Amino acid sequence: GHCENLGLPDSGLDAQDERTRMVVVQCLRRLSPELVLVPLDDGRHPDHREAEQLISDSIFLAGLQKYSTPDSLSPI
Repeated sequence: GHCENLGLPDSGLDAQDERTRMVVVQCLRRLSPELVLVPLDDGRHPDHREAEQLISDSIFLAGLQKYSTPDSLSPI
């Protein structure tokens, strides 16, 4: 298996933050996973709800050729 830390804030995820989305999209494009597990969106922890939205949106965006991310964008 593969484990990677993107340096996203604990208890401060924002699924609408464009830079955060770009970091996740870049990771998805680089790894090209066949399966992605995401937290349920009805959990008590706010980060779990945000993570579900962030990852789901990023999976969609990663498949769009016209959605570009800077080459030099590093983990947060």
